[in-house]
Amino acid sequence: MCNVLKHLYKAQTAMACNDMVMVKNELNCAVKLTKQKILQKTIKENINAELNQDLIKENKVLNRRIEDLLKKNWCNF
Repeated sequence: MCNVLKHLYKAQTAMACNDMVMVKNELNCAVKLTKQKILQKTIKENINAELNQDLIKENKVLNRRIEDLLKKNWCNF
């Protein structure tokens, strides 16, 4: 986010100097960086969601196995 702020500051400075080409370039850079950060965050969240689903499935399987083992052991007593 720090780089985004630098680009916004540069755009503000360029605006004060009426350099509209530089303003446009700096704002475009800030937008690209922001989009990249959002995409990275979205990808990370999606991966975490998939991992959580896998862990939930694995946990259910393990719980069933534990229940089966407990039932077998109760029958032995």
